[in-house]
Amino acid sequence: MKCLLDLRFADDILLFAHTSAAIAQLLDDLVVELSALGLQLNASKTAVLTTEAQPAEELLTQAGLTLHVLPRSAAHKWLGCMLSSSGRHTLDIDYHLQAACKAFYSNVGIMTDRSASISSRLAFFDKVVTPAALFAGIHRTMYKSDLNALDVAFRRLARKVVGPPGGLDWSRPWHETLHSWHERLYSKMEHANLQHWSSKLLRQYWRFAAYLVGLPGDRWLYRVFKWSPQGVRSHGRPHNAWDDLLVAFWRIMETLRVLCRFMMIYSENIYFYQRQLVLGTSDQLGLPISGAHRGVYQN
Repeated sequence: MKCLLDLRFADDILLFAHTSAAIAQLLDDLVVELSALGLQLNASKTAVLTTEAQPAEELLTQAGLTLHVLPRSAAHKWLGCMLSSSGRHTLDIDYHLQAACKAFYSNVGIMTDRSASISSRLAFFDKVVTPAALFAGIHRTMYKSDLNALDVAFRRLARKVVGPPGGLDWSRPWHETLHSWHERLYSKMEHANLQHWSSKLLRQYWRFAAYLVGLPGDRWLYRVFKWSPQGVRSHGRPHNAWDDLLVAFWRIMETLRVLCRFMMIYSENIYFYQRQLVLGTSDQLGLPISGAHRGVYQN
């Protein structure tokens, strides 16, 4: 697979091209194919993302189709995710965190209802708010700053669910107050078997990776995963690839395997040397070992 032209999900289509002329030709071909099926392209719901430094405001095709070109600082939602030509992956994370806050405050009366147990409220929080925050998160490249942002938002919302500890002195410095509040939160999380968003996302990431590795070689998802574009990464693509975390993990495991093998060989050599030293080689080295001790080791 040398060139990826499009991604399709029902009636949501994403087209790729290196130049504006190429994308215009793809759009014209798409319009022809849609018309053959009795369908029509909705230009008002179609947007163009580009990595050009100074793009035109509109894209005009030879068939007369006029589409709006988004500026590089803008983003476009596709299948519930925010796409940006600037390469800022944080736009998608910020969008889902806003969706999580919206889901939380839409149900804040339920999650702060003192008549229900804290475990029940945390379970409701995990079923309603967590999916909005982690939606389609496993396809993103994992960055430590992103995981920290998820956990900060998680603690800010989850604190409102468990409430502050009783008898809290609000006159203390805020970091001390926050520490006491977090101790209460972590205790309730452990009792409710609730995980931080970063831990939950990483678990989903590794589970998806295991599913991906087990796919047959002819599946499109497996083929896309194995696809390795040639050349330097162009603008709009993240600095790291999705599987960089997997590659780094296996490199560490390979290093540990080699190190363990080296330590095993080293330990065997030390044991052999010590055994020879005790059984008689030490006599040639002039080391005094009594016959009684030698008999014990020989037996």
